[in-house]
Amino acid sequence: MSPSTSVPGSAAPALTLRDAALMLDEAVRDKSYRAAPLGQEVGRFLRYAATSRDFSPRSIDDYESILAPFAAEHAHLAFVDFDGAAGAERVLEFVARRWGSAAPGTRRKAFAVLSSFFGWAVRFDRIAANPVLRIDRPRKRGVERHAHHPDRIKRIIARQPALRDQTAIALMARLGLRKNELRLLRWRDVDLEDGELRVHGKGGKVVDVPIVYEDLQQQLAQLALDCGADPDHYLLYPERVGNLPGAATRGLIRAFPERPMQQSTMHRWWTRCLRQAKVPHFPMHELRHSAVTEFIRATGDVAAAQRFARHASVATTVDVYGHLDRDDLIRGMKLAGERWAVRSKE
Repeated sequence: MSPSTSVPGSAAPALTLRDAALMLDEAVRDKSYRAAPLGQEVGRFLRYAATSRDFSPRSIDDYESILAPFAAEHAHLAFVDFDGAAGAERVLEFVARRWGSAAPGTRRKAFAVLSSFFGWAVRFDRIAANPVLRIDRPRKRGVERHAHHPDRIKRIIARQPALRDQTAIALMARLGLRKNELRLLRWRDVDLEDGELRVHGKGGKVVDVPIVYEDLQQQLAQLALDCGADPDHYLLYPERVGNLPGAATRGLIRAFPERPMQQSTMHRWWTRCLRQAKVPHFPMHELRHSAVTEFIRATGDVAAAQRFARHASVATTVDVYGHLDRDDLIRGMKLAGERWAVRSKE
C-alpha cells in the first residue's frame, strides 16, 4: 500500500494553507470561482459594466483582478452576509490580507472597485447597503517616481536567465510600454516584418508602436522561434514552479501561455527579476519613466516625447515623466553658451 493510499475509517489528509492558496489561485485563473453565489454576482456585475457603463476590456480585467479573489475567498457567502458592520469588517480584512503592505493608492483602488460592485448590488436590490461606505479610505498622496540610469537597466536585463524576461523588461525600458500593455501583449500583436507592436493602451486605445532597435527586434525574433509564437499566446504568461517529480530540485512544472498574468502575479515576477539581478526593489512603472526621460535627453523634443509616451498632454510628459537632473541642466547651459559664442562672432 502506497503512503498516499487512504485507509477506510482514517482521517483525510489535512488541507494546508499552501494547498488552499493554490486552489484559490486556480479558481481565479480558470474562472471557476463564478460557480459560487458571490462569483455569479461578480459575473453579472462585469457584464453590466461592459454593456451599460461601456467598460473597456482592460477595465474589465482590472476589476476582475480584484473581484475574482474576493469572490473566491468568500465562496461560501452570499450578499446577505455583507450586510451591516460585519460585512464592512469582511471587506476590510480581505483588503488587509491582499494589499495590507501595498501603497495607499493600491488599497484605494481595491476599495473603489469593491464599492462599485456593492453599489451595483444596492441599485439592483441585492443588498440593503454598501458595506464599503463604512470604511475610511487611505489618504491620497503624491507618488514620487524616479528614472534609472541605462547601465542599471542593462544590468537587470543581462542578469535574467530567461530570454522572455529579458525581452519583457526591455519592452518597458526602451519602448516605454506600460505594465498592463505588456501584460496584455500577444504574439498576434507583434509584427516583426514591419517592426511594430500593436499595443492595447488606456481606455481601450490601440496604438502601433515602432520597434526601431535592431537588437530588440532580434530578441523578439529569437523568442518567437523558441516558444513557437502562437498568435493567441501571451508574451508574458503565468508559470507554475515547484518540486520536480522524482528530483530534489525545483523547476517549471507547467506554463499557461494562453493566459495573461494576473496583475499581482506580474508584480511578483518583477520582484523575482530584481532579486535575480541583485538590485534593490523599485516600482516596475519606473522603467517607463526611465524610457521617457532618456527620449527627452536624446532628442530635446518634448512634442516627440509626448507622442513616444502616448500622453494626452505634453505637461504630463515633461512634469511627471521628465526626470531631468543637474547634469542635464549643465549640459543645456553649455550648449546655450556655445550657441551664444557662435552668435557673438556673426
